Amino acid sequence: MLHSVFAAAESFKKFTQEYFTKIFDEMKTLYQQVLGLKPLFDRNLKRFGLGKVFLKNDLLDEEEFDNRVKQIVRDKSTASLELFNSIDRHYDKNDKDFEARTKKWTHKEVKHRAANNRISENEFTQFLDRSAPESRPTYENSQSQKNKLT
Repeated sequence: MLHSVFAAAESFKKFTQEYFTKIFDEMKTLYQQVLGLKPLFDRNLKRFGLGKVFLKNDLLDEEEFDNRVKQIVRDKSTASLELFNSIDRHYDKNDKDFEARTKKWTHKEVKHRAANNRISENEFTQFLDRSAPESRPTYENSQSQKNKLT
């Protein structure tokens, strides 16, 4: 009996480690992919001087940037997007516009999923059934256990 409890605890511990490793890896990938858009942001979207000025072809670049961010966040799990959104200052303080712009789309994606009852794209949430009965320890010979206790 004690062995099965220990084995279950070890199994749960291993699963939890794998799950969080997966989320952090996914968030790291998200971060790196978004950071890869920084040159596009710097070149075409960041304008100083007389406020933010977009020329006609810069509007296309603004749309292209948003589309690339949307593409990146689309296949990430909700858990990794929420983790990404919860961390402030992913980037240098001079890049707060860049961070705000990318987080805008991650927030929208999470809200969109919640509104449409879409689940996260990872094994844990995909197969999690909250309506399932709570697990109970099972004994190989439950009748003999009851006899010992009475």
